[in-house]
Amino acid sequence: MSRQLGDTDLRSLLAHAGVDLAPPLIEASLDVAATRIGTAVLVQGSLKGRFNVVCSRCLGPALVKVEEPDLQVTFLPPNEEKVQEELSADDLNTYVHDGEVIDLESLLREVLILAIPLAPLCQPDCKGICTSCGIDLNREACTCRGQSTNMTPWAAALSQLKEQGKKTT
Repeated sequence: MSRQLGDTDLRSLLAHAGVDLAPPLIEASLDVAATRIGTAVLVQGSLKGRFNVVCSRCLGPALVKVEEPDLQVTFLPPNEEKVQEELSADDLNTYVHDGEVIDLESLLREVLILAIPLAPLCQPDCKGICTSCGIDLNREACTCRGQSTNMTPWAAALSQLKEQGKKTT
């Protein structure tokens, strides 16, 4: 089974996990084959895709590439689900099916979410935005940088702690 996942498919998949996608590039292709082995179903294939999330520094689009060439998971009926105290590496690739339908949605969501970096960046040297005026420092220089006397609340609290530390020593 081959399927192209478009903008709407990916947005729907990732919205359930609270991931907001940024425009413009959103596409993925899934190519899998299912093999029945008794009551279990082995799903093998690949997933490739590209989509944008929000850059953690400048709030612009940050490209995420997904390449999972050796996707392999086993779907077991609910009554045959392995019950163990310790999980083995094989157990991490085990899902449950209802006996009639194999639902790949949770598997796809997991692979896509794991491809997103903890702090996605639009480029490795992203400069972010100015905390005073909000200018995207990747696009233009800021004239107020370092000149602002207005402190953010956390910076003011940190300054107070530093001053208290100086007074006690």
